[in-house]
Amino acid sequence: LTKIGHNVTVMNDSINTFSLFRNEPDKYNIIITDLTMPGLTGIELAEKIREINNDIPIIIFTGYGDIIQKDVLIKLKIHRVMIKPVKLQIIINILEEVIEKYIK
Repeated sequence: LTKIGHNVTVMNDSINTFSLFRNEPDKYNIIITDLTMPGLTGIELAEKIREINNDIPIIIFTGYGDIIQKDVLIKLKIHRVMIKPVKLQIIINILEEVIEKYIK
């Protein structure tokens, strides 16, 4: 993603990710997270992020797409769910689509 001009912050701990976001919420334009992580799940992370910013686009990756309830996705305003594995070009296309629709 950096090769196509995006600034990316990579985290591997959802609790630290939320702390980073909470301290500088205006620094980020979009959140891309995995559903299954240690600490907070992607859904729990999205809930906490929504307490601070109700409009930031959130994309969740999962290998278990059928376990996310649609009402939860709607409530948390999850913009996309991507079922792994996903080819990089599809990620780029969806990211650019979400940016175009919700950020610009």
